[in-house]
Amino acid sequence: DNNAARFGSATNGDLVIKHDGSNSSIVDRGDGDLLIQGSTNVKLQNFTGSKDYFVGSNGGASTVYYDGSAKLATTSYGVDITGRLVTTSHIDAPDNARIRLGDGDDLQIYHDGTHSYVADAGTGDLILRGSTGIKLQSGSGALEYLSTNSSTGSIELKLSGSTKLATTATGIDVTGTAVT
Repeated sequence: DNNAARFGSATNGDLVIKHDGSNSSIVDRGDGDLLIQGSTNVKLQNFTGSKDYFVGSNGGASTVYYDGSAKLATTSYGVDITGRLVTTSHIDAPDNARIRLGDGDDLQIYHDGTHSYVADAGTGDLILRGSTGIKLQSGSGALEYLSTNSSTGSIELKLSGSTKLATTATGIDVTGTAVT
């Protein structure tokens, strides 16, 4: 313990390999890069070799593992993420970053710094489904502008949270004055 193998011309070595009794380390103190090279793969594993932490393949994917399970991998088309891309409670992305779904990026969700969008850029309709209904609300949720009820099929249009027009089984119900 506490001995080190030192390589290179620097006073304390450009490359140092050591163990201090608790931790082992490889330290690059030189001017260049620390290169780890392999003819086929480069692997970081636990000490028994039973779990991979990282595998980089020559000319292929690089994969990062959590507890032996692949979570992030580079591919010919970009990155594969297994599981959720989140911080502790949310997906975090800057303005104008888009979540794109579909082979032709048909559905996009994004914020441009001023407005937020759910955009259907493909063929077909944009369909919103709610188990008991759909509501459009103000940012704070204090005001409701539109409300649906899946059990009755009714739709209510609201102004300042107050229903002004509602569909019923026999037609429509208008609250206030209908202006033509």
